[in-house]
Amino acid sequence: MDTIFKISSLSDVSPIKFAWSVLVKVLHTWISFSHQFGSSLEMVLTDINGVKIHASCKQELLQRVERQCGVGEWKVITNFTLRPASGLNRPTNHVYKMEFMEQTSITDGNLTCNNMFIHLHDFDNIKNGFCDERFLIDVIGEVLDFRGQNIVKFERKEVTKVEFNLRDIK
Repeated sequence: MDTIFKISSLSDVSPIKFAWSVLVKVLHTWISFSHQFGSSLEMVLTDINGVKIHASCKQELLQRVERQCGVGEWKVITNFTLRPASGLNRPTNHVYKMEFMEQTSITDGNLTCNNMFIHLHDFDNIKNGFCDERFLIDVIGEVLDFRGQNIVKFERKEVTKVEFNLRDIK
């Protein structure tokens, strides 16, 4: 007999159970690598209310999850774990991070919504230090002077550093 899960909002999920079911849009994906754990697929997901959460899957599940979760697609994700989100430069301000496991089910969502779910921050608030520096934020501005890009070492790997000044366009 199939189990039917109620779709929950990302604002309601917590680690008290793992049998959650959420309808989310895949906003962004990237591959992360650490020498200790290998590769992982990282994602930013959002529900219809614009609540965002950082999600991750370990190397063993990477190919399956990457194949099932394309950017811009709506998915129903069921059976996942949640742990407290931590660290600097977190991609969302959600208190938890979603982690996929072998039992996680990913199916197509039957929702069509082209909202980009961008939450723009005011330039004055950014300049005056009113934004929490732990979280990545959405901004739109005009690039005034592009100073180029350089390859730099960060956490024992090479990354591209881009330098420019941004002007508020309001």
